[in-house]
Amino acid sequence: MGLQNILFIGDSLIEFFDWQARLSTHRVVNLGRSGETVQELEERSQGVRITAVEPDWIFIMIGTNNVVMDDYSFIPSYENIIATLKEKFPGATLVVTGLFPMRLSWVGEDAVPRLNDLLRDMALGQKCLFMDGCQVFAQSTLGLGRCFLDDGVHLSEHGYDLWAAAVEGALH
Repeated sequence: MGLQNILFIGDSLIEFFDWQARLSTHRVVNLGRSGETVQELEERSQGVRITAVEPDWIFIMIGTNNVVMDDYSFIPSYENIIATLKEKFPGATLVVTGLFPMRLSWVGEDAVPRLNDLLRDMALGQKCLFMDGCQVFAQSTLGLGRCFLDDGVHLSEHGYDLWAAAVEGALH
């Protein structure tokens, strides 16, 4: 497939991983920002500039901080992010990454799957690819506990390995 230009954009789940090291045969730009919400990325997406070359792929992972703060009404802002990125980078394939399972007492068991259904419908309606965040970890033989840090949100090394393998699969 050759060298691909890949942009990762979103929250700390993007920021805290060395995507360039994992995808060393590609050119990677990591625009993850810890603590960012969908609405904050919506504002920031207006000013996104890539100085080297246009991305072939854009992987978006955002919404976790909204859920942590009991904000479940972020889909319209997410649609605006996609519209902005499609306008800025019309040749890129956009991949919406669904939310990962969260082990937080105040987040109901069905919240993430329901939001992922909405994200899937939104992504497909916007002609984007969708990567189901829950399915990424459903295949772990070590269980969800080994995929996440003690905070119940951030990924362990094993969790990042599973996600990175799913990203690599999407690139082929």
